Amino acid sequence: MNKTFVHALLGICLLVLSGAHAPAQQGPKLYKVGLLNPNTQTIAKNYVQAFRQELAALGYGEHNLVLEVRYAEGNRERMKDFANEFTRLGVDVLVTPSEPALLAARAVTTSIPIVTVSCDPLEKLVGSLNRPGGNVTGFSCVSAAAAGKRLGLLKSMSPSASRVALLYSGADAYEPDLRNVEESARKLDMTVTRFPVATAAGLAPAFDSIKIDGIQLVYIQLSAFFNLHRRAIADLALRHQLPSIFGFCEYPEDGGLMAYGASNSDGYRRAAHFVDRILKGARPGDLPAEEPMRYELVINERTAKALGLPIPYELRLQADEILR
Repeated sequence: MNKTFVHALLGICLLVLSGAHAPAQQGPKLYKVGLLNPNTQTIAKNYVQAFRQELAALGYGEHNLVLEVRYAEGNRERMKDFANEFTRLGVDVLVTPSEPALLAARAVTTSIPIVTVSCDPLEKLVGSLNRPGGNVTGFSCVSAAAAGKRLGLLKSMSPSASRVALLYSGADAYEPDLRNVEESARKLDMTVTRFPVATAAGLAPAFDSIKIDGIQLVYIQLSAFFNLHRRAIADLALRHQLPSIFGFCEYPEDGGLMAYGASNSDGYRRAAHFVDRILKGARPGDLPAEEPMRYELVINERTAKALGLPIPYELRLQADEILR
């Protein structure tokens, strides 16, 4: 056997051995995101779809992302259970669309990044908007300035009304927000009566009391609880012939008279961008929290007719959508 052949054979052996110890080629990193939704799957369907679509537009799909979604159906104990489950799963980011979901998540982790889509003012939840600090950031569907505008729009539908019921969730009440509504009412020469509701069973008695007291309008405070029961609220308002307004634009779709607020689906899309930045290395506490840049006015014309209310011309001009 000549030396040339031996050297060639040794070279081949070395290549084979070095290949055996070479690291396997890595595929794309697989991220895991948890979405703790406080609503039912039916109510949250469009929101979750908007979140998935925006993540896909940002380059996330089955090849690099596992999205775990849980629906608490308004049950706070289930929110706690799901928050614990997400920590056991080791999610990279936890998304919490509501204050109760956020509180459940914060109770079990201070290390997993949390992105919230809140219907409460974010100052209540994260402190500084520009630099939240800690492990939480996100998007709010509400700002204090919207309260006065919302109440003014409702009064435009019934100019002679002087009394308004403030329906608020006792569990999620935010006192500065309630006072904003009352201050706005004073500027409109209206009086406000508060009606706290803590359970679904308390909705019908609250509307009975509103009607018995001779109150003419109903202002529904933004809350995940009321969003979960918005169809029942719309039905009760119509049954008692009470014009009402809510801050979620889906309310008129379920038969409510009108809504003025930020799109919830837009909030979920913004949340996808926060998730993207965190997965790319940003710390949540360094990401400024955001408030809505745009509000929508939606009116249900069929409900207005059932209440005997013509839609004023100026409101028709302002409306982003009139449901017929």
